[in-house]
Amino acid sequence: MLRFQQIPRPALPAELELPEDISPRLARLLYARGARSGQEMEEFLHPSPSQFHSPFLFLDMDKAAGRLKKAAQAGELACVYGDYDVDGVCATAIMLDTLERLGIPCFYHIPSRHREGYGMHSDAVREIAARGASLIITVDNGVKALEEIRLARELGMEVIVTDHHLCGDKLPEAAAILCHTRPGNTYPNTSLCGAGTAYKLSCALLGEEAAQFALPLVGLATMADVVPLLGENRALVALGLQAINQGRCCPGLLALWHVANEKSRSLTARDLAFSIGPRLNAAGRLENASLCVELLRTRDEEKAQEIARRLDQLNGRRQQEEGKIVEDAAHMVEAEDLTDRRSILLKSPDWNPGVIGIAAARIAERFWRPTVLFAERDGILTGSARSIPGVDIHRALRSCESLFLRFGGHAYAAGATLEADCFQALQTGVEAALQASEPAEKFLPGAEYEEAVRIPELTLSLVEELERLEPFGEGNPEPAFWTEGALLRNVKRIGNGGKHLKATAVQGDSYAEAVLWGGGYRFDELLSQERCDFIYIPGINRWNGIAQIQLQVEAIRGGAVQDAKTYLGRRADKFVDAFSQNILYNKGCAMPWEEGMLERLAGWWRKGNGTLALCFTQAGALSLLEWMKEADLFGWADLDFYQNRPGPCAYGAVVLAPVL
Repeated sequence: MLRFQQIPRPALPAELELPEDISPRLARLLYARGARSGQEMEEFLHPSPSQFHSPFLFLDMDKAAGRLKKAAQAGELACVYGDYDVDGVCATAIMLDTLERLGIPCFYHIPSRHREGYGMHSDAVREIAARGASLIITVDNGVKALEEIRLARELGMEVIVTDHHLCGDKLPEAAAILCHTRPGNTYPNTSLCGAGTAYKLSCALLGEEAAQFALPLVGLATMADVVPLLGENRALVALGLQAINQGRCCPGLLALWHVANEKSRSLTARDLAFSIGPRLNAAGRLENASLCVELLRTRDEEKAQEIARRLDQLNGRRQQEEGKIVEDAAHMVEAEDLTDRRSILLKSPDWNPGVIGIAAARIAERFWRPTVLFAERDGILTGSARSIPGVDIHRALRSCESLFLRFGGHAYAAGATLEADCFQALQTGVEAALQASEPAEKFLPGAEYEEAVRIPELTLSLVEELERLEPFGEGNPEPAFWTEGALLRNVKRIGNGGKHLKATAVQGDSYAEAVLWGGGYRFDELLSQERCDFIYIPGINRWNGIAQIQLQVEAIRGGAVQDAKTYLGRRADKFVDAFSQNILYNKGCAMPWEEGMLERLAGWWRKGNGTLALCFTQAGALSLLEWMKEADLFGWADLDFYQNRPGPCAYGAVVLAPVL
């Protein structure tokens, strides 16, 4: 069962004058992304430094710049206090380079994900003071570190905070706080990442031209931190990508792209998010993120290549551990009945706490339930939560906040630490909170698309036009299209262990290669479908000088049966076979059909309450299939012969020729 819905968007006004090189389809996509005039569309398609805002629109920017210039004059020793994710290590590298260009001696501290966790810690503050620092500059953290910053002041140090997270009820006693979320701040970009905030301080200190060295790292961090890719953020990523592809970046980024890239091609925003970013994150998840800072800071190409190879190895290990966690968690889920449940909470002493967040996202997507996975160590559970569209897992967890030792996050991702003895109480509490606050309809699997397109329309020129919308990311997703009733041919498993699927999608005389990453487990299901409906992102696979359209499948389901009589006629033997088995083994007979049952079925299926319809005869099956097509119900119920497909969640289903 899988619902497909078109993303709601405003209609393109008929009177809107479009630039000559923008087609109506491209204009509709641009309009949906907030470009409401021809000029705004041109600006969207041509990001430039003119879209950057003045750093002095930040509250306290003059204070921060003045304090650092004073430190430069006095020769003070400064410490950059960073974070272990991509945003944090990029921000750390940017700030260290900036301080060195000002002539300020400096060092850095990246907390250990496993020993310290996120943010400032008192022991680290004491160590920094012991090294003789008089100034701490936080990057990607600090806006809630009230006690730690108070301790720093007591130890004779001042703190400049650069952060982008939500402020608490009270601000820390810092020399300056650069954070666009603080009350009264007037900076126009309300979704700048941590490295972006550090870059703005660099611009204020060095000037925008001199601070351009940071653009590749700001672009990378902006993608990795999944902030909206509109306005200034879009320009930061576009110009950062341009600099990397022109070789105007640190040797470490080029070395990391070299080990990640089997083909010789330009880097894209997607590569930053899904190729470069995960390799940098792997160090913090498995070992120490300081390795990433060293990569981004070194000017020695040989050393950069050595570190890049190490990060690539760590990422391979991370992928293996993630796959094992997903496999373990899926087996646990499949042993349960999730039909009436709205959450998945699992724990294991065998899971790596640095990897469970990614695995939780995979489980949530696969079973369409908010998921919290916990790694157990010495009676303590460290967990990561990921949610599904429209469901606030942070609010559900917050209702159990009294159980936590540590807790934080937002609507779709959160983290928590608690004692293992509290796990069952947390399971009960989160489930009760979701049952009380979220309607059942949100837990029916779904996928969204922008436009309906037939395969004959998918030309290289169309896909090349769509590429003009790059860089893609949050707020500017790659356009997802829906194609209805395509034939699947040459379905096969690919990749290590058949983890992925590849097929040829055919419609009329046209065809395109389609790939479903991570969909290997659906091989038998898709092989049995007559036709399929699917949502995909069209792209171009360029290899050995040949350009070919490739569809990256985001969601796929069995299509509506167009000609029920022909469809059933080809499968008449299945009804005879099922009838024989039912009589031979069960001595059973068909149940009577009640008046109004079809309408009741439609209501049950739309509630996702696990109603199964059995059709024992061809005549009954013909009536049901024709009615389902007329009522547009094929997305609401799975269709199978003999038995319904297994799974922990029971949605609407039809079994033709059932074997009881």
